[in-house]
Amino acid sequence: MGCFLRTLYIYIKNIILFLFLSILGGNLFPQKVRLEINGFVKDAKTSERLIDAIILSDGIGVAISDSSGFFNFYCKSGKHKIECKYIGYETSSKEINLSKDAGEVELFFNLTPTPIEFEKVTITGERYKEFSEYKTYELKNGDISHIPVLLESDALRPLQALPGVIAIHDLSSLVYLRGGNFDETLITLDDVPVYNSYHLGGIFGSFNPDIVDSEILYPSNYPVNYQGVLSGVLSIRTKRGSYEKLKGIVSAGLVSSKIFLEGPLSKGSFIFSARRTYPDLLFNLLSNNSFPYYFYDFNGKYTIHLDDKNIISFSGFYSRDIFKLFVDEKAYIIEKKDDINWGNRIAQATYNHLFDIGAIKLDIYFSNSFFGGNAKGISRVYNYTTIQDSLNSIEHIFIDNNIEDFTLKSEVELSFTGQEIKFGAEYKNLSNNYNWDIEEKEISSTINGSLKNVFFDFAPDKYYSNDYTNILSAYLSDKLQITRSFDLLLGYRGLFIKKIDQYLSSPYILADFKLNDETKLSASYGKYYEYFFTKRELTNTTFFSPFAIYFIIDNMEHMPSSDHFSLGLKVKEILPGIRFEAEGYYKTRYNIITSDELTETISYTDGYSAGLDILLKKEKGTLTGWAAYSLSRAVKNNNGYWYYADYDRTHNFKLMLSYDLSENWEINSFWIYSTGMPFTPAVGKYIIGNNNSTVELAFGKKNTYRLEDYHKLDIGITGNFIWGMFVAKPYLQIMNVYNSKNPFNYKPSAFNTTVEEGTERGSMVIPTIGLTLEF
Repeated sequence: MGCFLRTLYIYIKNIILFLFLSILGGNLFPQKVRLEINGFVKDAKTSERLIDAIILSDGIGVAISDSSGFFNFYCKSGKHKIECKYIGYETSSKEINLSKDAGEVELFFNLTPTPIEFEKVTITGERYKEFSEYKTYELKNGDISHIPVLLESDALRPLQALPGVIAIHDLSSLVYLRGGNFDETLITLDDVPVYNSYHLGGIFGSFNPDIVDSEILYPSNYPVNYQGVLSGVLSIRTKRGSYEKLKGIVSAGLVSSKIFLEGPLSKGSFIFSARRTYPDLLFNLLSNNSFPYYFYDFNGKYTIHLDDKNIISFSGFYSRDIFKLFVDEKAYIIEKKDDINWGNRIAQATYNHLFDIGAIKLDIYFSNSFFGGNAKGISRVYNYTTIQDSLNSIEHIFIDNNIEDFTLKSEVELSFTGQEIKFGAEYKNLSNNYNWDIEEKEISSTINGSLKNVFFDFAPDKYYSNDYTNILSAYLSDKLQITRSFDLLLGYRGLFIKKIDQYLSSPYILADFKLNDETKLSASYGKYYEYFFTKRELTNTTFFSPFAIYFIIDNMEHMPSSDHFSLGLKVKEILPGIRFEAEGYYKTRYNIITSDELTETISYTDGYSAGLDILLKKEKGTLTGWAAYSLSRAVKNNNGYWYYADYDRTHNFKLMLSYDLSENWEINSFWIYSTGMPFTPAVGKYIIGNNNSTVELAFGKKNTYRLEDYHKLDIGITGNFIWGMFVAKPYLQIMNVYNSKNPFNYKPSAFNTTVEEGTERGSMVIPTIGLTLEF
């Protein structure tokens, strides 16, 4: 007992001494203030918030990020090293110097994914796990947010910053890839084709980028599980949805507001997004005039994990644009049932079953692109001298266009040591129904072109067509690792088109040669067909490009086809922190649509496209981005006359940079320079009619002139601030900073056919401001 009491006495005495010294120390030595530090942890590529990331202060663990990626801890004033660690990502560290009056401090950790490395081991009886891959360029959600936008955030316009993709003018998001027309690139949303995927007549893409997890662009030879195009495939993958808690993004800008939500729901997870433009609402509120246009879109997906091996998902997408006819205050509307409207409807159900060596996928979807309108009116009030003059001034619009794709698809993937096998089968019912009767005057001037030329070149005022076909196809691909340095991918797709009673064969081969740990050489070949195509080649007929009609092939004689050859080189680190990629390609092209302004006819021609794409990319550090150069040729041959395609740009240079100004501010810039596009010049005019009242232009040989070179600079500044449990992101973005007057259209008139006077130029300096809140 005495020993116990003595021990207790010493313990109490030490406590009293400690308290005394603490009080005395507070008087003799300067106090260090405890400051609150808040922050978020995100994936630098996908912007996904990372859960259970470890935060260390001076080597000691102080916090763990929660289900929204948020962390919070207290730290004394002074200098500290704050680190963030997460498995599968590079450790990120920040040096901070906290003063007593610093208040709350905000830290953002954007972690870069990195492979997990182990000590070298030797395993016998197994083959290596690195396999051949198709050539791709990939944009994650974080990459998309770094590229400055035009008025409205967009999932398609950022593609123009990639090698091999050209921009035809400032206000177009259409994808022209490696010497091919826009219809030669298949755009899919979770593997569902979207045939006309644009808002505002082609200026914006139809997809809210908040739903996008990644965009994978196959610029040439693409996987055998896709079909039906000559140039490449853009595969847009939506986010999976959070299983931890409700998360979201709310954004308001000059043009639109939008919301994105994701979170758990019952036994699964969901994502939902909605977006609408509102200049029409503001004009109606603030003035007597009406703004003639608005769009909205919705996207949703629900994923259910039935158990560890069975997953089912349901998704839907809907977009609609409305262009109001005869909205001028002086307009006289005779009859209006529907304003001009266009958009997309998608419904999809997918089932995945996982087993030990692979997976089975069953997919069913319906994709519909539509364009409609039904109205009559007089755009302006004139003093008509006769009743006939009044009747002749009436404009009428009747449009009912639809493209429908109903598809059933099954796929099996098997994974073995040193080998991966994929095979599948697909049934597709493809149909189109086009019907229009158009008499327009004022509308043509509004959209800077003829409305009917939106559908195809030299389209008539009245048109009707109804067509369909069934397509059966099957495919097989096999990835093999032959040796440590040699990988081989073999693929084949066969398809039967019922309408023309024709079987088509599409083989594919890719070989990878690993020269060393840093360098890889690849070569590939593929055969492709396009059985569903547009008859729109002219890029200067109209700005307004929301809906091109697609034709189903009539006979094998006119079947567009192409053989792709490519040779590529990849170096993981050609300079410290900089990756290098280069690929040369050559594509034969047969039965490609061409439009002749001289005769106003559409014909089928042969030709080729060839070029070289080079990419230098830096993904880590305060300064990130890429520089890309493309040399491209798109050539056609019309009965011995060789000429460049309308969408040919010989030289393209692009520079995309992102720089962290501070913990809270980031500046992004995108500069592009391209040589001019070819066009067909007007060489004269002639007058027809009894009273010499009609003037017609005479055009020369196709594409014998080029427009001036194209260049512009876009910049954006984005902030990151913590506001409670929200991340507030104010932004300012400016397109065409130095007001480059790029030529976008050659539009000769009866009064002047010269290249200098007949060329239209644009655009202007266009600023955009907005605020995004993430929670």
